[in-house]
Amino acid sequence: MIREIITFGHYFDDFIKKLHPKVVEKIEYIFDIIETQERISEKFVKHIEMVYSRLESNIKAIFTEFSFVLMREN
Repeated sequence: MIREIITFGHYFDDFIKKLHPKVVEKIEYIFDIIETQERISEKFVKHIEMVYSRLESNIKAIFTEFSFVLMREN
């Protein structure tokens, strides 16, 4: 193993438990690549960054919508 992935607290474990087994398989595959490969392709890293960016914007949009609904109810 070249790298070790360390998760913070119980958050990652709680998150993984809620996912579909196929999704968990994909995440484990990515972690395996990151942990074992000496060099990781820039294309691979850019793809991960792109996916994370999309997820991050979706999460922000959901929280913004949720905040707006809470403000309207008060």
